Amino acid sequence: MIRNWRPITVMSVGYKLLSRIITNRFRPIMHKVVGKEQFVGMLGRQMDDLKWLHQHDWDEGCCLFDIDQQE
Repeated sequence: MIRNWRPITVMSVGYKLLSRIITNRFRPIMHKVVGKEQFVGMLGRQMDDLKWLHQHDWDEGCCLFDIDQQE
């Protein structure tokens, strides 16, 4: 049994404050750093936009593959 287990909602106020400050500082430059393929966590981008991006790639011809990296 884990002795010091605490749910994620009980995180310290300092941690929450620090993460909020860092998020607000990075928000203005995120669109420059994150590529157009990234949709999660980006304001103004929706998953529906992703299907149009991939449809364009399929029209040009592309290859998708998935690698299982489990040992």
